[in-house]
Amino acid sequence: MTDRNRTRDTASKRTSQPRRLSAIEEVDLQEELREMEQEEELIRREAEIRRKKQRLRRQREEQHENFVKRLIFTAFLVIVAIILTVLLIVYIGTGRKHTAASGETNADSFTVTGGSDEREASGTGSASLQDVIRNKKSTAPKADRVTLSAVGDNLVSQRILDQALERGNGSYDFSYVYADMKAFFGAHELNWVDVETVINDRIEPAGYPTFSTPGKNGQDLKEAGLNIFSLSNNHTNDLGLEGVEASLSYWAAFTAGEKNVLTTGLWKTKDGTGSLSGLTGSYEQKGLHAQPDVYAGEIPVYTCENGRKVAFLSYTEMSNMDEAGDIYGTPQDASARIIYTYETDLIRAQIQKAKEEADAVVVACHWGEEDTHQINESQKKLARDLAGWGADLIIGDHPHVVQDGAWIDTADGRRVFCVYSLGNFVSTQEQPDEIIGVALDCTLSFTGEGEETVVEVKEPKLVPIVTDYGEGGTNAKVCLLSGYTEQQASANGMNTLLAESGSKERFTLEYIRGVLEKNISSEFLKME
Repeated sequence: MTDRNRTRDTASKRTSQPRRLSAIEEVDLQEELREMEQEEELIRREAEIRRKKQRLRRQREEQHENFVKRLIFTAFLVIVAIILTVLLIVYIGTGRKHTAASGETNADSFTVTGGSDEREASGTGSASLQDVIRNKKSTAPKADRVTLSAVGDNLVSQRILDQALERGNGSYDFSYVYADMKAFFGAHELNWVDVETVINDRIEPAGYPTFSTPGKNGQDLKEAGLNIFSLSNNHTNDLGLEGVEASLSYWAAFTAGEKNVLTTGLWKTKDGTGSLSGLTGSYEQKGLHAQPDVYAGEIPVYTCENGRKVAFLSYTEMSNMDEAGDIYGTPQDASARIIYTYETDLIRAQIQKAKEEADAVVVACHWGEEDTHQINESQKKLARDLAGWGADLIIGDHPHVVQDGAWIDTADGRRVFCVYSLGNFVSTQEQPDEIIGVALDCTLSFTGEGEETVVEVKEPKLVPIVTDYGEGGTNAKVCLLSGYTEQQASANGMNTLLAESGSKERFTLEYIRGVLEKNISSEFLKME
């Protein structure tokens, strides 16, 4: 063997033997093994945690499913219980009605026989039986409702007379004036309006200052849906005795045979025989004539579709003055008169009588200062008094501009709503605020019967309205603001009047909204 071969053989033997690890390498290897074991332990623990979470999630899902099932089952049992209870109540109520009806039949057919002593005893027994029957009838309070609207001054100027005559081709036609309000009034059973001018068929039509309006205006108001007409205001006595009697004659014929139309505010001073039957004594105040007694037997009451009765009372703070500066008092020999707001004991007596005859009492006052949005202290005091005496709702007008509404709390725990001024219903007056009004929209809610009746005014809202007219007051009509456009506002004849007066103000939707939002609380204002 050569030296080269021996060298190759020796090298081959060295490579075939395993290399021994150093101490450091062994320590590193052991550390790597421990880290691998720790990682495996960590993986195992995480896997175990995931399995536990899955088990808990399944448990919660099962618990939720069981809860829902129990809830559905419980609701089902409650519904079944309610249905059974209602059926039982209906069954018992039907049985009571049947028993009461049978008892009434027996009582009506009860025959009295024998002598006078027996008849007296039998009569007493019969009355007692009927009392028992009445007491057995259900006395549980019931709640029902009546919708009511009210609008302010129906101020028929010479301009409105002229356009009505033109539309009627020789006779008067006011239907155009109110056509846009029909749907609004149609949504209410009671629709109140202040008849600011003397409507009649006797006196020649005339505008300001002593208004006389042809009877067709009343017919067209009724056709638009209005059915409660207040005749008490500062213009009632403008035409003297002739005007008062002409107005009485017109409205008597207008309401004859009409169960759904009512007037208020012109109070009879004599009964049907012509004799006096006063509710209180006469009244007098500086500047006014002595006032005759008011006939006690007359309280205007409207019977609603659901049987509820609503009394309507109207009063005025003032009467106009003639050219000499004298106030138009009650004309001598007039068979009816207005009642002034200073006649407080008479008003209180009427409210008390109205509460005896009706379920609810609505009181209207023609009061306040013209062309101001401010409510004065005399208005506030009278409103508090009216509420305290028993009024359930108070309606105000006369200022020709809107004034705010308010809740009045009474000593007996009632809450009475008062709107101090509805503004004008329709008008061709020449100040921008005078053609902006509101319509009261509310519901009277009744609970209980007789003296136990509770009346609440629900959700009173003041709905804006605008009198739209062209230049010179032509084509006047009343519109709901909710349907009034910017184009209509720009074309309103009020803008011509403002420009002629040198005012920089313009009659726009923004102006209208500003007037309303400034003077009516957001709680009551219904812009849309």
